[in-house]
Amino acid sequence: MVSTFHVSDKMASYTFLDLIDPERIKKILEIFHDLTGITSTLIDSEGNILTCADGTWVAAGWQDICINFHRKHPETLKRCLESDTHLSGNLTAGEKYSCYHCLNGLVDMAVPVYVGGEHLANVFAGQFFFQHPDEDFFRKQAQKYGFNPEEYINDLRKVPVFDEDYINKGIKFLVELAEIIGEMGLKEKLLLETNEQLEKSHKELLKVITSMPIPMGIINSQNGTIELLNDKFTEFTGYSLNEVPDMKTWWKKAFSDEIIREKTRNDWIHRRKNVEITGDDIVPVESEITSKKGLKRVVRFYLRPMENFDIVSLVDLTEIRKAEEKERQYYQELHTINETFIQLLGVQSDVEIFKIIGKSVKNLLPSSMVTISSLVSDKRHMKIVDVLGLEKFTDALEKFKIDPFALTFSLSELDSKLLFLHQEGKLVRSEEGIYGVVMGKIPRKVCELIERFVNIGEVYSIAFLWEKNLYGGLVIQIPQGETLHHKEAIETIVHQASIAIQRIRAEEDLIKSEDKYRAFINSTSDMAYLKDNHFRYVMVNQANQKFFNRTEEEILDKTDFDLMPLESAQNCRESDEEALKNQKILVTEEIIGKKIYETLKFPVNIGNEKMGVGAFIRDITDKKKAEKALKESLEEKEVLLREIHHRVKNNMQIISSLLNLQKKYVEEEETVNILVESQNRIKTMAMIHEKLYQSPNLTSINFKEYTEKLVNDLFYSYGKKMSVIKTSFHMEEVKIGLDTAIPCGLILNELVTNSLKYAFPEDRTGIITIKFRSEGEYFILKVLDDGVGVPEDIKLENKDTLGFQLVTSLVKQLDGTVQMDRSHGTSFTIKFKELHYSDRM
Repeated sequence: MVSTFHVSDKMASYTFLDLIDPERIKKILEIFHDLTGITSTLIDSEGNILTCADGTWVAAGWQDICINFHRKHPETLKRCLESDTHLSGNLTAGEKYSCYHCLNGLVDMAVPVYVGGEHLANVFAGQFFFQHPDEDFFRKQAQKYGFNPEEYINDLRKVPVFDEDYINKGIKFLVELAEIIGEMGLKEKLLLETNEQLEKSHKELLKVITSMPIPMGIINSQNGTIELLNDKFTEFTGYSLNEVPDMKTWWKKAFSDEIIREKTRNDWIHRRKNVEITGDDIVPVESEITSKKGLKRVVRFYLRPMENFDIVSLVDLTEIRKAEEKERQYYQELHTINETFIQLLGVQSDVEIFKIIGKSVKNLLPSSMVTISSLVSDKRHMKIVDVLGLEKFTDALEKFKIDPFALTFSLSELDSKLLFLHQEGKLVRSEEGIYGVVMGKIPRKVCELIERFVNIGEVYSIAFLWEKNLYGGLVIQIPQGETLHHKEAIETIVHQASIAIQRIRAEEDLIKSEDKYRAFINSTSDMAYLKDNHFRYVMVNQANQKFFNRTEEEILDKTDFDLMPLESAQNCRESDEEALKNQKILVTEEIIGKKIYETLKFPVNIGNEKMGVGAFIRDITDKKKAEKALKESLEEKEVLLREIHHRVKNNMQIISSLLNLQKKYVEEEETVNILVESQNRIKTMAMIHEKLYQSPNLTSINFKEYTEKLVNDLFYSYGKKMSVIKTSFHMEEVKIGLDTAIPCGLILNELVTNSLKYAFPEDRTGIITIKFRSEGEYFILKVLDDGVGVPEDIKLENKDTLGFQLVTSLVKQLDGTVQMDRSHGTSFTIKFKELHYSDRM
């Protein structure tokens, strides 16, 4: 009878034997018996001994008394089964084993086997005694069941007698074995359930794969036929199921490169075979495929092996791999640039620099060939100093008997267009390949043969250049079919090298010029020094040594705090720090003791890319005293000059007042008019002195402000209302000096007076406009009114008119010109320059 259990209500039942490997368990039991002498067997929950595929029991070491007698007689067999059932029934949940004296007189023990929590079988151990048996009992049993007494007793005596401790140790092993059998059974049970479920859902799987939004397919793992390709797969690759019905066709069409094809195929097969060993559910394989349209795509195949078929999905990694490659190149460039920069820091010769750069470029472009040339000592020629690349390139040069190190290139022969392009510090592609960079030193045909022999594609060059100083060149030959990568990184490290070469040149020049510089600073009576970045003296001239009253050796490597009083040293340190921090020239005044010093401090490159401070210091104590005395003298003169302008203004006001008094004693209208006009002319000049007195600089006045006040005073003097005759001013804010202001003011007085007296008779309304502007070095003054106009018979040069005579005379005094226009009222235009008279004694 075979025990079964139900996996689920919807699925078929499985026997316990379907869940285990009986042959393997039997072998384990046999090994256990050989080691311990303990009989064991595997029995299902109903007491049936389980069998192997060949019909043999899953048992080991059975005693002859059981085989030959107890299991053959129906009554004793029944007793055996009852004993087995009793043992199994006595096992409670969680109990490791049970022990029982069987009805036939021997000791039996049972260890339960659980599969998924269900008690399905037992590992039995028994057919032994804990003490020597009572042979009389067994003789009676032989007689009862008709056994041959002698044979029965003889088999009885073969039954082993074991100590209980010994048996307990053996049972421990069987307990572990039972657990292992249960775990194996559970795994097999789950596998059977999964396979049945997969079998049932195969059609559903096809529907799911067909509708998936990613490229997927199903491959028959037995014969390699492709059973399904979904629409996304066809859309992505361009191939339909009819075009790639099997894997052989797929490999051939999707992998145009035979090497990539074989590598990917072998990787696929190897990973597929290792699935059972690794236990992986999904096998990833990455490769490059070619679509039907010829597009190269980097994809990752995900292979999920099933029992009879494999599910394959594709993920497009093309853009991801491009991004990763770009990132890899970026970090490679960054590392190379940093390494190059660090190596260049301590280099002291051009040769070392060129070796470093050659190695760095080869690190970025391992398949390229690099040639480096350097400026020779005459600074008019260049020679090749290093060739890095394939041996094949060197072989080609030897083949054509070309010694690259013997070639000399004259700077005068350089292509001006190429030299211009190199000024930008960029890699420049040679349109003529190698021939374009060897300046005709190698025949064109030979250059072409070398390119074919070495398989050279493109040729690029870049100059070691700093501030238009050429130090050498670098040429890169790229293999055919490849492109130039790391362009900006190469340009950066060549630029770094150019700076390093310039630094070496500068340090050499600095050493050469140090003696000249020392002689120069010692030739001045001013103090001069150089300090390092820690503000320690590294050079002082003789004047500075005299100031400290110490020798140069006693001053060098010391700071101001070692040589001066604390307060003076602190002042010097602050100005040193400011000049160094701001990186610009700093001019200050410093007081040391009773002396005043003017210091000019500036940042200086003292070598090894370190900045220090240089200074020139001059004793300006006497100069300061003289400046103070001069300032006091000027202040006194300014007070005196203000007083003069004030007195002149007052005197002119007195004259004006006298003329005003005189008018009261004169009856003739003509005489009164003459006195008024004279009074206005005096006021015009007095007003200028008033403005100068009020001006901060005592030499010039704001002519716009002056004009507006003068016109207002004239309106008042002639009793004219501004509501009847209006004024309009269009004047720039210009200041003019005394020598120019007086004649200009008098001209204005005459012209505005003329308009007020004659342009608007009988209370006629109108407007007087005054314009003043600069035009280059000239000034343009324009006075116009819209009145009745000047009669045609009156000319500017008419000597009978005092006003016009004054205007003409004053314009000549200004070295200017005057024009009169009668077309719309009357307008006068005066053009003149600012007067600059020599100083008067």
